Amino acid sequence: MEKKLSEITRKEWISLRWLEVTELGSERTFIPNGARTPDEAAQAMEEWDMTAEERGVAEKEGAEE
Repeated sequence: MEKKLSEITRKEWISLRWLEVTELGSERTFIPNGARTPDEAAQAMEEWDMTAEERGVAEKEGAEE
């Protein structure tokens, strides 16, 4: 299952490890690579907020997912 960054949900980003498979000149694309550990999930929450602008999100999204 290959997904563009804009298609990955917050819940998916936090719960799964992702490998980037983007070719130059296109939107960042990833494939899942197993479940994250609790420590990895905590780091992923921070990464999610840092990628908000790239995903086209003006404000940080809540944790409602």
